[in-house]
Amino acid sequence: MEKAFGRHLPLASLFEAPSLEQLAQMLGSQDLVPSWSALVPIQPQGRRPPLFCIHAHSGNVLFYRELAQQLGRDQPVYGLQAVGLDGRQPPLHRVEDMAAHYLGEIRAVQREGPYFLGGFCLGAYVALEMARQLEAQRQEVALLACFNTDGAWKKADSFRRGIAFHLASLAGLGPRAKATYLVERLGFRLGRIKYALSELMCRIFLAFKRPLPRGLRNLHVAEADYRANRAYVAQAWSGALTYFQAGGAVHRDPSVFWGEVATRGVEVHLVPGEGENIFREPNVAVLAQHLRSCLEKARAAPHGGL
Repeated sequence: MEKAFGRHLPLASLFEAPSLEQLAQMLGSQDLVPSWSALVPIQPQGRRPPLFCIHAHSGNVLFYRELAQQLGRDQPVYGLQAVGLDGRQPPLHRVEDMAAHYLGEIRAVQREGPYFLGGFCLGAYVALEMARQLEAQRQEVALLACFNTDGAWKKADSFRRGIAFHLASLAGLGPRAKATYLVERLGFRLGRIKYALSELMCRIFLAFKRPLPRGLRNLHVAEADYRANRAYVAQAWSGALTYFQAGGAVHRDPSVFWGEVATRGVEVHLVPGEGENIFREPNVAVLAQHLRSCLEKARAAPHGGL
């Protein structure tokens, strides 16, 4: 659409205009093109307190769509997409800054707590930091949900610990799974070369004050997210964590990292799938069932503030 019509629509526009007819109307009228916001109304209807889900390192929140549908029409779900995806604003480079920015947009929808937060990949750490900042503002977080992001790699903060981390990961796998793990690590390293080259191209475009093409723009945001994630040092939060662990990652122990961060403990719920496909059918139906129960339990708990 951007190439054909010269109009840039963020991917999150698909939530507001999910049909071809609605997209055509949006493209045909400047007035209907939404102003860019980090806050994305994935499923805004419903009387219950909203659930706010934070983006992964890609910056987009489209993968939360099926989960929002499975939670039902009475459960509002908002996504937080990364700043910079519109190509007009520079991406944020610190998890702390992301958390503060997203909280500013969240509190325009829900002024006071208790708040319900969740995140996958980078989003899990941003959600943690948001919970910490809300706590500092004397606002309550009723639910902090982490989707299959064990955080153990953050403990591997040196070469020696990195080697120990990978050896421990391999020790819990069978022969085929070990081969898959090694292939994935090789793919990750090759991907880092791709991102380094793309970031160099982005700097050249920006130095000449040229707009970034969509592909480079997305890679630029993803690289900023990756570096922010690597640099973030998590601090303890005086609450409990609700952890949804993929069945394909049962060898990962979330308490290694989260047990030290969430001072009131980690509650683990096992769901089918592996990686991001816990958000896809048929796995997402089970994830939604567990999450729905956790939301109901959190809503029913007494909330007396901090």
